[in-house]
Amino acid sequence: MRRIRFFFVFTMAVVLGACQEEANITEQSTQPSFEKTEAAVVQKEENSGVKSAVAPGMEISAVLDELLQTNKKAVDDSFIGKQKQELIKKFGQPDETGWFQGGEYVKYDQAAYFLKPQSNQIHSMAVEINEHNHFQTENKEQLLGKASEAYWNEMNNLWTEVYKLSDGKLILEKKSKQAEQPVYIWLEHD
Repeated sequence: MRRIRFFFVFTMAVVLGACQEEANITEQSTQPSFEKTEAAVVQKEENSGVKSAVAPGMEISAVLDELLQTNKKAVDDSFIGKQKQELIKKFGQPDETGWFQGGEYVKYDQAAYFLKPQSNQIHSMAVEINEHNHFQTENKEQLLGKASEAYWNEMNNLWTEVYKLSDGKLILEKKSKQAEQPVYIWLEHD
């Protein structure tokens, strides 16, 4: 059921990304209109001004290792910032490829990697929380503190929490605000 839901979310994202790409081409715009779309689909919580409690200098990789018990070979964030070809050389041909918000993605068993359209460089990844990837909820607050942003994403029907780290963002998507376990973890490097 989770794989079906994950596939459905990615399929919807691909369709919406393709529509957005077509709109950008039609408008001959150099600026993507993602901000306009996001504003229409989210309801943000009031920002308390409290930032993530991550120790200064603590990087996404270290936080991921602490929060996610997984097969490190299958979920490897070290490819963020590298070229698509390096990822394929290590893992082989992806299980799935497609388009998401105007850029290509490649998906392997437990993680999806998202590419910058201009450079073919990996800029983020998403990990589905399932029987292969267990999220450590007891360490979450110690490591991350309070989310810098939290909102209901109506498009994906998920509660979203954004944590700013020294080298990027960690984003948790959950079924509800009260849910302990996230459904997806996104990593975005600056």
